[in-house]
Amino acid sequence: MSCDPDSDELIFYVNGKKIVTKRADPEVSLLSYLRRECILYAVQLTGTKYGCGAGGCGACTVMERLAKAHGSQCGFCSPGMVMSMYSLLRNNPEPTIEDIMEYLSGNLCRCTGYRPILDGFRTFDKKCCSAERDEENMLPGMTTLKLFNRSDLLPLDPTQEIIFPPELMLMLNKPMKTSTYRGERVTWYSASTLPELLELTSKYPKAPLVVGNTNIGIQMKIQGIIPPVIISPLRILELYSNSTNDKGLVIGGAVTLSQLKQILQENISKSPPEKNKIFKALLQQLGTLAGEQIRSMASIGGHVISRAAISDLNPVLAAGGAMLNLVSKGGSRTIPMNEAFFTDPSALKPGEILLSVLIPYSGQNQFVSAFRQAQREENASAIVNAGMQVQFNDGTDVIKDIAIFYGGIGSTTMYAKNTSKALIGRNWNDAMLSEANSQILKEITIPPSASEGKVEYKRSLTCGFFFKFYAEVTQSMNKPVFPLFHNKNPFFGNYFFSNIIAFKVQ
Repeated sequence: MSCDPDSDELIFYVNGKKIVTKRADPEVSLLSYLRRECILYAVQLTGTKYGCGAGGCGACTVMERLAKAHGSQCGFCSPGMVMSMYSLLRNNPEPTIEDIMEYLSGNLCRCTGYRPILDGFRTFDKKCCSAERDEENMLPGMTTLKLFNRSDLLPLDPTQEIIFPPELMLMLNKPMKTSTYRGERVTWYSASTLPELLELTSKYPKAPLVVGNTNIGIQMKIQGIIPPVIISPLRILELYSNSTNDKGLVIGGAVTLSQLKQILQENISKSPPEKNKIFKALLQQLGTLAGEQIRSMASIGGHVISRAAISDLNPVLAAGGAMLNLVSKGGSRTIPMNEAFFTDPSALKPGEILLSVLIPYSGQNQFVSAFRQAQREENASAIVNAGMQVQFNDGTDVIKDIAIFYGGIGSTTMYAKNTSKALIGRNWNDAMLSEANSQILKEITIPPSASEGKVEYKRSLTCGFFFKFYAEVTQSMNKPVFPLFHNKNPFFGNYFFSNIIAFKVQ
């Protein structure tokens, strides 16, 4: 890395050791820096492995129990597994087995060593029996041989952890200013106040804003797209807002997906069920969106503004009627997250940033659902996803409003506008279902040259998702689901309906 005299000094700590550099190149990842550059400070950390280099496999996430539980892998993924577990313990010293498995969802390796790794990690769950005897399922005369003795494991002692450096805490009390870091090809600006940020976005309107670098970083690493200027809004307090008003929940643009998940859970526990249906649909998508490492870094603002075709949240937000609060040097405005936002390149003006997102409360007689299909449950891009909402006239099953949004079909989130309009005023019944699927197949066209192919499969998913939505809403309205079929096949439960009933498509 070249040393630019205009670059600011960067101070950080690695395992308690202070590191000061004026050679902070924005193109160099922390992984590469820890493996190579830190040799100058005698902290060369080659135990951190380089996998995809984009955060997707979990190998590079920055061991006693793993070793004693015989968690044998090739060794490439093990450091990432250890650091995922360490991160969980730092945030939650008494995790459940569900917490452990969720935190490991971003570590893709599931080889033969995964099970003993999980067995070793589950010893941190004090309520888990781990490798103890299973008396109920034991055959007579059989005994269980333990792979390891839990009493031999060193106890978890949080008091022995390295404390957060006091020097960095004291630096928070000093006046902040915009920091600049220059590399050979990229200049990185870190604004300290909202006016400074808006000044930078006005000066560099094409510069990307980076919070977690989970999108721009991949473009730089894999696609070779190198922006000459990158702007970081990480220190802007206004972007971390979390408040409620009479319309719904207001979430700052820099709030991470992990933080959003926690905020939604808290609001769901405090609000009436009829008001949090959109929250629950978003929470469902957040449970499988990427892995915990990505969710801990990626922001809701970056996710929305990217308008990515495979976004799991955008179809739900759009169907639920989310509003975007934008701000620039010239003022502020609020726009709906509708079809125009996704398809009109001029929907966002130069220099504008997403200050916050309003996620509205759901209303009476309103139902909201989210769907996705991917090659695996977690940490995989959706083949097709969807967000759907319907609202009925009071006391009836007549559709007052309906919105159907799909992802993974075109270049961005797609609104099934014609289908939605055609269904308004219809009764929620099997005839409506038949018409809806006929309209969807006419409206949602996928060219044979579509990215990743799977044309017929994607077409079937668009109808299949609406079929599931119909079944979910029908059950929520306490109406029988397909009674004729149920009478003929009483041994089938509703869970299987979407797999065995053919649509009547004209």
